[in-house]
Amino acid sequence: MKPKVVDDSDEWDVDRLLNSAQRYRKLHLLLQCEGYSYTWKSWEPAENLGNVQESVDEFHREHLTKPRR
Repeated sequence: MKPKVVDDSDEWDVDRLLNSAQRYRKLHLLLQCEGYSYTWKSWEPAENLGNVQESVDEFHREHLTKPRR
């Protein structure tokens, strides 16, 4: 599966957010992308997830003890 190209950058459709953590002094979220095996997960900086901010906000409402901005 190939990513979509939006504004000259690659974008994948996020299926779900699984976790959050402070890594390298920045908030990162563990995500799973649509169309990929459930075993494929990726830690991404929160700043790269602007297009799914509603999903990020919902994740934090459901997981109050997880790290956030």
